[in-house]
Amino acid sequence: MSALIFLALSTSGTAYAGGYLYSDSGIVATGRGGAWVAGADTQFAQRFNPAGLIRVEAPTINVGWSGIQQNISFERVNPEGGFYKPAVNQAAPFSVPQIGFATPIGEKFGFAFGFHSPFAPSSDYDEEGSQRYSVKDTSIIQFSLGPSLAWQPVKQFTIGLGVHYQLLQVSQSLDITYSGVDDPGGDIAIALAIMDATNVSFNVGMLIEPIDEVSVGLSFEPPHTYKAKGKAEVDFEGNAIEGLLNQTKYTDNDVLATIQLPMILRGGIAVRPVPKLEIETSVVWQQWSKVDDIPIEQVEFSLDVVEGSLLEVLIPPEEQTINQDFDIPQHFVNTMSYRLGGEYEIMDELDWRLGGFYETGALFHGPAFQVLGTTHW
Repeated sequence: MSALIFLALSTSGTAYAGGYLYSDSGIVATGRGGAWVAGADTQFAQRFNPAGLIRVEAPTINVGWSGIQQNISFERVNPEGGFYKPAVNQAAPFSVPQIGFATPIGEKFGFAFGFHSPFAPSSDYDEEGSQRYSVKDTSIIQFSLGPSLAWQPVKQFTIGLGVHYQLLQVSQSLDITYSGVDDPGGDIAIALAIMDATNVSFNVGMLIEPIDEVSVGLSFEPPHTYKAKGKAEVDFEGNAIEGLLNQTKYTDNDVLATIQLPMILRGGIAVRPVPKLEIETSVVWQQWSKVDDIPIEQVEFSLDVVEGSLLEVLIPPEEQTINQDFDIPQHFVNTMSYRLGGEYEIMDELDWRLGGFYETGALFHGPAFQVLGTTHW
């Protein structure tokens, strides 16, 4: 039995799921369907393409808010054929504030310092649903804070660089099993609440503008790794050995999780056929295949076994402390996003934006498609 418990904490059967969507943020970019690499022109260019800061014309304080509701459903493959009952995400809408300062510095530089964040994927699924071996609920808070600088050595070419302090806070729960089949009697509930507030990363970008009516934008964000510390819980409630334990829930307040975030490449072409209209098409590639699992280290749980029970016979006292590291499987795949959007200046104080994107998910190869739009004063 001890070996079975250790096995459950170190491995988990493959579960196929979908719907992981890691969207870009910002009120301008959202209104354009994320097509904002070649057309980036405010402090929020810090995230998409820092070279776009060269277009800031005057010192500006930027304040924004955006939100997203992820209406996600998917079916897990049944190893015996077909699919299980669809899993539906019931998480509340996720909101992201943005704030910062941007200013030109002479004619050849643009500078910004600000807070920006992606729409991180939050989820809330049925605790007993077929997806429980991949996810039951997830909450992610992530943001970047720091300076960015754009430099235009010649009119047709601009480069940009941003350096960012980053914070990541994650809570996630799922079930693992030592029975190897979809059986609640073999399930062990795992919950994590971890945070890394020490990460630093960067991004670079460029703008190529051969003529006033056309812009080509490129940006790169390297992969980076968070070393997040916090709490892990193991809960045997509902498990076949529940009656052999004096307590079912065990907590370790000092675990370490290694979380990798992907390399991101963005490219876009913007055209301005008339002075007040800009249309952009862009592509975003994210290397989620690097995120195969999340290693959990520094694990230590001491089981409280009922005295005189069969479990006490099977597990000697010296083996009743679980201190084996384990992995939370992710099995992500690379994603590709195709975006089309634009904006029209109705008057000096009023812009209208419309856009949409087609994006493959990181946990499966099916698409996500959305049409978005905003009117902005």
